[in-house]
Amino acid sequence: MRRTGAICALIVLWLALLGGRALGQDPRYLQPEPEEAHAIQSIIQAQLDAFQKDDAEKAFSYAAPAIRKRFGTAERFMTMVRESYAILYRPASVQFLPPAIIDGETIQALRVVGRDGTVKVALYFMERQADGSWKIKACELAPSAAVFTRR
Repeated sequence: MRRTGAICALIVLWLALLGGRALGQDPRYLQPEPEEAHAIQSIIQAQLDAFQKDDAEKAFSYAAPAIRKRFGTAERFMTMVRESYAILYRPASVQFLPPAIIDGETIQALRVVGRDGTVKVALYFMERQADGSWKIKACELAPSAAVFTRR
């Protein structure tokens, strides 16, 4: 599935959740079991924690094999994160939103506030490994009209 389609589908899912429609009514939009959601969120949080500590090896270890192959080294991966995902590299705050399985893709969304007050939604596309563990196979940042201001 194309990422744009997944982003649109996820927005529809959240609107349905806000409107009180049960997820079980539409087989295209499912939620992971609670233990799976917890495992996925733990992986993402661990990677965010590794970014905070500048632990490139640890952060890179949570990436799916295709990402590891693409970047080759933990340092190249961290350079990309610093340059293209600065809001995730050093966020002011992160809030996990409801996870979803959309057309077979397991997606965990986060509301991320940058240190400059910018708000984005990070969509983490997850991949189950042969051993049953989860790895991060992609992350897309979706713009948000929201702006965080301190009072």
